[in-house]
Amino acid sequence: MVEESCLRLAGALYGGAIGDAIGAPVEGLKRQEILRLEGPVSGFIRPTERSDGQWIFCDRIDGKGDGRITDDTLMVEALIAAYLEKGAHLSAFDYREVFAPIVARRMIWLPEHQREMVLVDRLAGAEQLQIRTLLRSPHDPRFFGARLHTITCGAAMCAWPIGAVHAGDPQGAYDAALAFFAPQTYSFGLEQAAVMAAATAAALAPGATAQSVVHVSLSLARDATAEMIGAAVEALRPGADRDTDLPSVHAAVQPWHHKTDHVADHDESDSAPSGQLRSEDAGLESRRHTSEELPVALAMLLRADGCFDEAVCAGAEYGEDADSIAAMAGTLAGALKGIQSIPDDWRRYCDRQNRRDYRGLAIAFGNTIERICQLDRQRFQCRLDALAADMSYRSGDSSR
Repeated sequence: MVEESCLRLAGALYGGAIGDAIGAPVEGLKRQEILRLEGPVSGFIRPTERSDGQWIFCDRIDGKGDGRITDDTLMVEALIAAYLEKGAHLSAFDYREVFAPIVARRMIWLPEHQREMVLVDRLAGAEQLQIRTLLRSPHDPRFFGARLHTITCGAAMCAWPIGAVHAGDPQGAYDAALAFFAPQTYSFGLEQAAVMAAATAAALAPGATAQSVVHVSLSLARDATAEMIGAAVEALRPGADRDTDLPSVHAAVQPWHHKTDHVADHDESDSAPSGQLRSEDAGLESRRHTSEELPVALAMLLRADGCFDEAVCAGAEYGEDADSIAAMAGTLAGALKGIQSIPDDWRRYCDRQNRRDYRGLAIAFGNTIERICQLDRQRFQCRLDALAADMSYRSGDSSR
């Protein structure tokens, strides 16, 4: 694998994990609550809890905070593991036969719980129900997502490895994500996963910029997702600080938002043990509404001009689904500018707190991507050979 490509894959891995870890302890908080608690976000945040109606810091070695990753990053790891196992492109059938078993049965170290567990037990209620039902369902996985009652950003938050496999080919990434995530979600949930994959493919292209990533995302996005991305980036003001831009972006995306308040995963699990969200919190099929995570992440990437620190910290300070927003912004910023754009001490702290080696994982993933590309070249060469033979036949150059 080309060294620069591995460095950018490592940048995406570290970028997403660090963004997830920074945003996690303030997930579900409004920006003003974050500012009262932490002040302007500038790095990793201590664990938090709600006491007497107020958010406060707490001392604990588990839970969200102190650099610990959450389900956003754990699902990315699972998708990369599926690619490493299959060694080829993934389909909806691979979602059920390769990816879902990794999520449901493989023991991994979960930093939030400080012990080994299966990932599915960490997921929010709706995602647990989807994985477990899919594994025992006789239905065609290509249509399973449309049978669900809840749409979340769960696919978008882990879709970027598909974009990495299709680096430089956003349309291919978009199409592949639509196919792979069909068992997990539908409507705008599927659309945002496809756009996130496309954005990553664009970010990994030679000469990519934050502007080119947003342009590609807007060119491929459909319906409310496209409208919300456009509104989020148009709300930015050149040279504005967070006090101006973040409230402006928040106000701009509300007309398309599928729910009023973000439901943090721990709140969802507590209030809906069956895995079903309350109807007023569920984003059902709609071409007029979507979720805010990816559009806001793209806006944070653009206002930071791809600068990793600012994209991630502003994404976390935005609040609401802070870990997913910061993770997606960090992934794209890391993919754009590589591992060298991420502070060394942040990377070391992330690996230590989570017992990970993301640089090593990036190298393994990069080698798998290279093998997939070799298979793609062979397939494409067969197409070219078939086309050449057909053209030769039609021009009368071949014997009949």
